[in-house]
Amino acid sequence: MHCKRGEGYVPINGICKAHNDATVVTGTGAGCQKTGGTAVDENSVICEKCTEANYFLFMGGCYKTGETPGTLICSAAAAGKCSTCVEGGNVFKNQATGPTLGTECILCSDSKGSNDNKGALNCVTCTAPTAATGTAACTKCDQTKYLKEGACVDSTACTGATFPKADTGAGNKCISCGSTSGNDGGIADCQTCTKESTTLKCLTCNSDKKPSTDGTKCVTCTVTNCAACSADNICEVCTDGYRKNGSNCEKCTVDKCKACTSDAKICTECVEGYTLEGGNCASSSANKSGLSTGAIAGISVAAVVVVGASSASSAGGSCVGGMHDLGSKRRGMWYCRVQRGGGVPASTNVAQVVRTGCQVLCPGRGFLLKSEDSFRLSTLGPGMRKQASGLAWLQTSWLYTHLNVAFLTPAEQVFR
Repeated sequence: MHCKRGEGYVPINGICKAHNDATVVTGTGAGCQKTGGTAVDENSVICEKCTEANYFLFMGGCYKTGETPGTLICSAAAAGKCSTCVEGGNVFKNQATGPTLGTECILCSDSKGSNDNKGALNCVTCTAPTAATGTAACTKCDQTKYLKEGACVDSTACTGATFPKADTGAGNKCISCGSTSGNDGGIADCQTCTKESTTLKCLTCNSDKKPSTDGTKCVTCTVTNCAACSADNICEVCTDGYRKNGSNCEKCTVDKCKACTSDAKICTECVEGYTLEGGNCASSSANKSGLSTGAIAGISVAAVVVVGASSASSAGGSCVGGMHDLGSKRRGMWYCRVQRGGGVPASTNVAQVVRTGCQVLCPGRGFLLKSEDSFRLSTLGPGMRKQASGLAWLQTSWLYTHLNVAFLTPAEQVFR
């Protein structure tokens, strides 16, 4: 440190003292002098030598061993320089063979340092370099930074294999995702992770383990074609192209199918580049069906069409594209089912729709009502299910492949 220029003050034990003060001069004080051995004067701002016993030069000031703050820097001094630095604290020993006078000890936070020995910015405690030159390894950062691999970084740098953990006592740190020692709070066997607010979630695990569905632990998940388990070998989510069948994952039988219902033969979503047509997955680049683009887009949604309805006003939704709510049935009009909340995923099966109370938009343009009695079905055909509510449910793929059903118009009119 140095004192304000023009006032003739110099630093003694960390406090600026007048150049002629008893604590400064030789005989009664630190023996603060200029390099040539002359006394400091009204133009001095630092000490360049400390000549009295037990005093040592440090960063332009004279400090005494055995007195604060000298005790935090040096435990033994001789000939005006520190011979034994207090390591493991706020300073480290300059590893150079002949260090510059006054830099025998270097602050952990001194990123400039001396003799190619330097500290790390924002570092509070550290250990000295292992070679004659180098940067000290930080062991604790100030409260604004997080310790990561011997350096002090922002919390946003604690990513990938680490996460940020704030600790006012031991210091903030980037903790390894899999570290569970002490109060680290990692997840056993976790390799990469992310922390949102206060919740730590594992993204990838070591060896044959996988993150649980909630991401809070790594579990053994050796079930073939299982993407995520909720507990050891309890599959919760299968990989694309497979469906849960008890504790196993069963392949969807339709080629290029990404998701299927409880029946592996009924595809609800195709892989990228393919569109659901008539229960099969056809290349999106080749429209061989003769249907319009709107028709194909409608079928690919693979949602569920509801027969029987409540009105748009009671459901809190509205129809789109000129369609009408089923609650106001009129002959010769296009109809749709209002949607409550967000969209229903293409992979949602009929049972899930019933449980959640979701209402689904018709695919494409909807379907044309030929007579008001068309909705009173006495017999359920293939692909249709009867629910506890008594409503009949149709799947879009079924509509396409069974267009001879009396109450439907031809495909090019139904989906356009």
